[in-house]
This record gives sequence, C-alpha cells and structure tokens, in this order.
Amino acid sequence: MRPTRFLSQNLRLTLFTRVNCSLCDVVKHTLNQVQTARPFDYSEVDVLKNKEWKQAYQYEVPVLHIQKRISAGGDPEVLSEAKKLFHRFTQEELGESNG
Repeated sequence: MRPTRFLSQNLRLTLFTRVNCSLCDVVKHTLNQVQTARPFDYSEVDVLKNKEWKQAYQYEVPVLHIQKRISAGGDPEVLSEAKKLFHRFTQEELGESNG
C-alpha cells in the first residue's frame, strides 16, 4: 500500500458549512492546501439541509470534525471521537490536530 493512500484511509475530515459563508470559503481553501501535502478523506455537510446538524451548528459554521480510523478487529469504519475546530484556524493548527 502506498503511504499517501494509508494516510488518506486513516484520517477523515468533515466540514460543516452553509451557503454564503465567507469563513467557510477560507476554511475550504486552507483544507485544499493541506490536502496537497497530506491526503485525507474529506466531506462537506450543509447544515441548513440536515436537521440534525442544523440544530448543532446552524450559528457555528464553519466547524471541522477530525477523526482517525482506529483498527478494531479490521473494521475500517471504527473512528475516534471527533476533534472539533471552530470558525478560524490555520494550516498549522490543522496539522497539530491530525498529527
């Protein structure tokens, strides 16, 4: 297995966002820069289209959940508890969170 593939399989980032969010755009740009150096699984959730996440993060976006896959009996979907970064953060802070 290639090292970059191993990293991408071991890190999952979920960005909670919404339309017309300039801070969300900044975070997306930062994530794009980090992803070129360290690949990871990435997904976005529009909080206004998801009732569960709307209640949690409607007024908090952008929020980034960072999870690591934990090897538990070979199950690739066992994840660590999400570490959460709110609003503004730098590439360095992101690197420290997923180190």
